[in-house]
Amino acid sequence: MISVSPGSWAIQSVTVNSQPASPQSGFDRLIVDGQELRIEPVGIAMNISQSTARSAVLVSRSQVFYADYSLRGDTLLIKLSRPQFAETVSITATLDRESCLN
Repeated sequence: MISVSPGSWAIQSVTVNSQPASPQSGFDRLIVDGQELRIEPVGIAMNISQSTARSAVLVSRSQVFYADYSLRGDTLLIKLSRPQFAETVSITATLDRESCLN
């Protein structure tokens, strides 16, 4: 379990390898739910394998992602990396308080 409030986070920006992703990329919401993170509507689900207060190891379709994250109020900054593909995805999202999964 990561130390991020469960619920729906509205994704404000996404960069892939330091290049902004297009608004039509399918990165609209980040759902935090127990032992899983999901990016919707593209349907990328990542199980939380291990976590600390600021990082986590995520697994999706047998692929390992390393995540570093921080919170600034209701804003989540998360950096996902897959070193074997030399890929880094940075996401900035804000908590949608009305849809919290408390």
